[in-house]
Amino acid sequence: MKTKLMKVTLGILFIVGMFLTTNKVEAATATTSTLNFKDTITTSQSDPVHGWSWDADTKTLTLTDFDCEVTTLNKACLLFPNESDIIIVLEGDNIINTAGLASIGAKDFGTTELLHSLLIKGNGSLAINTTTGASNEGVIRTKNLTLESGKLELKTSIRVTEEFKITGGELYARLLDKSGVTAAVRVGKKLTISGGTVDVQGKRPFQVTGDPDQDSVAVEITGGDITLKGEYDFNEGTIHVENTGSDHKANIVINGGKITCSDSGYCVSTAVGDISINTGKATINTSHMKYEGIAHTGKGQVNIFEKKDPADLTELNKAIAEAEALNEDDYEDFSAVTAALTKAAELLENKEGLTEDDQAEIDELVKQINAAIKALKPYNVPSTDEVNPNTGDGIVTYIVMATISLIGLATLTTKRLLLNKN
Repeated sequence: MKTKLMKVTLGILFIVGMFLTTNKVEAATATTSTLNFKDTITTSQSDPVHGWSWDADTKTLTLTDFDCEVTTLNKACLLFPNESDIIIVLEGDNIINTAGLASIGAKDFGTTELLHSLLIKGNGSLAINTTTGASNEGVIRTKNLTLESGKLELKTSIRVTEEFKITGGELYARLLDKSGVTAAVRVGKKLTISGGTVDVQGKRPFQVTGDPDQDSVAVEITGGDITLKGEYDFNEGTIHVENTGSDHKANIVINGGKITCSDSGYCVSTAVGDISINTGKATINTSHMKYEGIAHTGKGQVNIFEKKDPADLTELNKAIAEAEALNEDDYEDFSAVTAALTKAAELLENKEGLTEDDQAEIDELVKQINAAIKALKPYNVPSTDEVNPNTGDGIVTYIVMATISLIGLATLTTKRLLLNKN
């Protein structure tokens, strides 16, 4: 009986082991041809063996340990409809490796057809490389790119023709050894970093063209942990706004985040605009820089300043409005309220200059105004109960007086009756 039970157990374990081993092998199977969601795969489909799932309604592609090895020259791994808004969700470790210069886009090669937007998010990672070498054209071809979460690892350059937003996740790139590539990330109009981790090494980590039609902010950084390493040895930074050949200003505004730059001319630079760096909100560290200084502009101004958040005047304005609505003639002593309002008026003379450093004083003044209002005593005006016998204690007084009158009248009547009788 024991021998038979052991045989059954071993048989079950063998089947489970075969099942798990088979699934593991199938999950590791690489995709060797283009996944064409533009012309071929037009409905929602799932391929767990190759690690992808496509939702045609939301245009969402979920990658789970996806491995793409397209060896045909100039063939992309992932093709989507032109001008579409695509979401890629990363689960596990995903790899795209092609023999062309486009890996994700609306066309195998070239920039005549582009995605309108690409959103990358999830808990996993995506590594992108090409076997034919890197190009300034980039392997992601889209107008707008947002990295929300997950890890995007680049061994070749990417190109975003309009705006690249990094709100979270991790961007990791190593392109210092790539010949012919001047920028790891090329952005057409605007680079926005508000969160996440950015670690990019390249001859020029970020190059932004700026909007050639009007004055604009080409680079805006409000958060994130950013590490940049470049190799240019002249007046260009690891984040550089290129000269568009126009008279407009493509500005750089840094109002937050932690930035570390090394081995380049400057940390940030622009040939056509102004640079504003708020050291009160942002931390910038430099090392091994060939030029002293954090920023350089060839045409505009560099403004490095410390800026505080503005003070919150909501409660003060509310207390002032309540005090000003009162009539001082109705109260015995209105002087405390008047004094507090005078102090508030003096403080608000420099309203635009009030910052978070003044908040404690503002909050204390609010308490003074509210306390002065609460302590007010109105003049002692007779109440309606005192002049109107029909309400409250007036009724009691009326009844008592009426009773006394009746008693008096009864006593007088009784005396008259006794006298008449005698």
